Amino acid sequence: MLDGDVVVAKITPCFENGKGALCKDLQGGVGFGTTELIVLRAKQKTAPRFLYWLTRSHEFRKWGEAEMIGSAGQKRVTEGFVSNFRSTELSPSLQRRIAAYLDEQTAKIDRLMVMRRRQMELLKEQRAALIQQAVTRGLNPAAPMRDSGIPWLGEVPAHWEVKRLRFIIENGLVNGLFKKNDQFGSGAKLVNVFDIYRDDFIVDIENLERVEVSKAEKNSFSVEQGDLFFVRSSLKAEGIARAACMGFVTESTVYECHLVKARPKKSKINPIFLSLFLNINLVRSRLISLSKTTTMTTIEQMKLADIEVPILPLNEQKSILDFIVSENSKFEALHASYTRQLTLLAEYRTALIHECVTGKRLVTQRTEVEASPTKANVHFLRAVLCSEIVHRLHEEPTFGRVKLEKILFLSEAYAGIDLEGHYQRAAAGPFDNRALRSAESQIQKQKWYQPVKGEKGTRYIPMAKAGEHRKYFSRYWPEQQPKFDRIVDLLRKEKTEFCEIVATLFSAWKDRLHSGQPCDDAALADEVLTNWHPSKQRIPREHWLNALEWMRKQGLTPTIATSPPKE
Repeated sequence: MLDGDVVVAKITPCFENGKGALCKDLQGGVGFGTTELIVLRAKQKTAPRFLYWLTRSHEFRKWGEAEMIGSAGQKRVTEGFVSNFRSTELSPSLQRRIAAYLDEQTAKIDRLMVMRRRQMELLKEQRAALIQQAVTRGLNPAAPMRDSGIPWLGEVPAHWEVKRLRFIIENGLVNGLFKKNDQFGSGAKLVNVFDIYRDDFIVDIENLERVEVSKAEKNSFSVEQGDLFFVRSSLKAEGIARAACMGFVTESTVYECHLVKARPKKSKINPIFLSLFLNINLVRSRLISLSKTTTMTTIEQMKLADIEVPILPLNEQKSILDFIVSENSKFEALHASYTRQLTLLAEYRTALIHECVTGKRLVTQRTEVEASPTKANVHFLRAVLCSEIVHRLHEEPTFGRVKLEKILFLSEAYAGIDLEGHYQRAAAGPFDNRALRSAESQIQKQKWYQPVKGEKGTRYIPMAKAGEHRKYFSRYWPEQQPKFDRIVDLLRKEKTEFCEIVATLFSAWKDRLHSGQPCDDAALADEVLTNWHPSKQRIPREHWLNALEWMRKQGLTPTIATSPPKE
């Protein structure tokens, strides 16, 4: 193959998945590849980059899949199909414009998809952090704490106990039964290793396969609702000692030999609470450190039985579980939203390529290179960001002018969106009244939103072109959007005073970081109550401390890399 050649993978599933490439910068201009590639060389009137996009189109892949030959798993597209594939005849100059346009537009889509996937990973991390905080520290940030005596566990609420697992389970730990492959398919339900790796840590009986078992095996390896299972051997260290709790049991169920069963004493601990605790990062790291690796990674029953577990009142366990369920529903809603957006982006990307390479989408010189966002002045940029906040929150009963200002500040200070704000330590500070008035004037001038003063403060009413700002928003701040999204999501339902507290603490925290001063909770509370505007003293000190606990838990904290305070 030579520079400029297009290669297409011909074997399933690589062909269907769009595997291929445009050869570029080959050493000496020449390269070699596997026989599983089809090499295409563009003629004089065909732009190589356009040819590459043509082979990435849905139509090319769809018709190629229909023409594949061979047995299942080894099917291949033929060179005859590729050479006989008909495409719309376009001029070389148009082909080049289309290729350049697709390069640019698909790159934007790909960046958005990467960001959405990163947001989904962050959601997963935030959920894990929330669960860990709840099951090791409780829900009351003001509760007295004590040293648990366990170095890896650290402090726990003073009224909690800590006991080894062996003292809160019945009849010890029991390994499961071994079954041969020809015994699967009918009989009792079987809990297998892969049934344990669930995000909710609860085994669902509906998803279990079946295995033939004797009456004695049913009695010896029976499973009840609330039973806990550990993975005792795993090919990968990170899979060892993963735990899950048995959900509803509606028929005879047993468990297999790579699992260890524990039956929690329900008078002491809620099995679901125990399952959540055993899956937090602190405990997972501890159990993995106690395992041994030869061909496989294994953990001894004694090591599992000796793991330390916090014991707290059952009613407090229930409150923690209710809190986690409530918060988890928010995470799931966001995850579902991001998943849907990824699906739509992938569909749009496919449709865009198809429309362009078939000539159904007009690609002119003007659309080939969009106007650079750097040409927008700061007043317009501020109006775009202001409109995005209003667009997302204007229907919320807690949203108004002060809350808008606090989210604008955090968009700069936390998300890193530079709008050249000059925020004052005023009564409602951090506050930049001139910048906000400028933004309100712009959003009204653009016919996006109309600020309307009422008895309960300023509300924002959609105007004729409401929402049109979004084409600029997605273009200007793709890298900062994940953090911006997080700010909006966290503060969406919060009252104005809480938003003021968070923004004030963030600003004070940032200033103290840059001046090298202590940033413990007491010092930060003193900073806002003594060195800011006297009006801050209307808010009880306890509210400031509670907000700091919340900020740390949510990861809404400044770093030393944050821009220095503006004069």
